[in-house]
Amino acid sequence: MASKEHRQQGKVSQWNDKKGFGYITHDDSGARLFFHISDFSSQEARPRKGARVTFFTRPDQSAKPRATNVQFSHHQRIRQALVPGSKSFPVGLLLTMLLTILTSLYLARVLSLVTTGIYVVMSVITYTAYAIDKRAAQRNQWRIKERNLHMLSVAGGWPGAMLARYHLRHKSRKQPFRVIFWGTLVVNLGLVYLITNQMPAF
Repeated sequence: MASKEHRQQGKVSQWNDKKGFGYITHDDSGARLFFHISDFSSQEARPRKGARVTFFTRPDQSAKPRATNVQFSHHQRIRQALVPGSKSFPVGLLLTMLLTILTSLYLARVLSLVTTGIYVVMSVITYTAYAIDKRAAQRNQWRIKERNLHMLSVAGGWPGAMLARYHLRHKSRKQPFRVIFWGTLVVNLGLVYLITNQMPAF
């Protein structure tokens, strides 16, 4: 079990933030270990070159060792907390904003109760799908296809997808996923506009 293993130490020697992967140089062996952003457990900041980290190792699909459950070291977390703007967008504030927007649209009669309910339900489903996909990525298990995640957004789950991308740090930097995601939001709002104009009671 990973919990019984000794956490190893090293330094991020290479990091590609756009692609979401990099390498850690092991303190003891000097080996370079691959790791993905899904292996990084911090919710407050992203990896960067030169950062001190602790981690476990496990074999990948080709039996080569890779780093998993990567965390900033204790001293690195203290330094990270002192860096202005290093923390991610406040999740509570984001959720409050989304709920406020949906409630305001309902009270302004732009959205009906049914449509507002659809957004809430689809957002919960979509957030859950992102969480399952992130866990699958961390365990090298079967992944949810990106087009299915996008279809959930088109169906009204984009608020949940937006929350998951910030809260879970999943699919938040990957291209072209980001562009397509914002496209699904526009498509959904366009469809809702057309439907509400054709069917005011919807």
